[in-house]
Amino acid sequence: SKYSPLWLNCSCGSKGYSIIKRFNNGETELIGKCISCEKKLEIKVGYPNSINIPNEKLSEVSPRAIPILLLLSRELKISGYVTGTGGSLAYTMIGKTVFDELKVKMPVLLLWAAIDIYTGFAQKEALNLLANNNIEDISKFLIDSNNKNNDYQNKIKPIISKRNQLYIDDKMLSELLSELFKYKQEQRKLKSMVNSVEKSNNALTLKACIIDYIVNFGMENLANRWSNNLIKNNDFTSPLMLNHSI
Repeated sequence: SKYSPLWLNCSCGSKGYSIIKRFNNGETELIGKCISCEKKLEIKVGYPNSINIPNEKLSEVSPRAIPILLLLSRELKISGYVTGTGGSLAYTMIGKTVFDELKVKMPVLLLWAAIDIYTGFAQKEALNLLANNNIEDISKFLIDSNNKNNDYQNKIKPIISKRNQLYIDDKMLSELLSELFKYKQEQRKLKSMVNSVEKSNNALTLKACIIDYIVNFGMENLANRWSNNLIKNNDFTSPLMLNHSI
């Protein structure tokens, strides 16, 4: 058995890798297991000299990364292919070897290294929090806050130690507890702010998905809005800026 160039689509909406299985009579099947629900998947594809996927079964398979490039190039005759800098670029480089071996002309490749930067509800809230607290450099703020927290710890520990020794002297104990309370309150405020800033940083560095776009911009004219920004940039390296208007 060996891996096939096709995914087997599962009824749960996911898919599974497939391997080629041949029986003694020559009949060939693609078999696999769904990577999500682990359901067993299989489809008969004919015999070695007459591989054929019935039309009614075509929806049950989909090509994997490199075969997609081959289909686009040889069957659909595309002249160009846009690839990102992630996994698709690696597949494209491997695919080049396959193209050469099969004597298939590879389409012109355009490297798209740009990312989308959008300001939605969460991002606006994050930016407002940073502005209201005069935080311009998040990394510096977090480092300084960590140092402040350590300072509070160094002040609190000896007070706790003294508290255990002064439990008989009510007056001194009361003064000590007041000092301890002040430091603990300041420390809690600092930790709360750090937590909010970290959440803000997560919101600002979030890589958007289609759900984020729909929530922030709605479905209407979303594609036009995105493509217009691409045309405005006039290159594949500048980030696409999408801002939500409130």
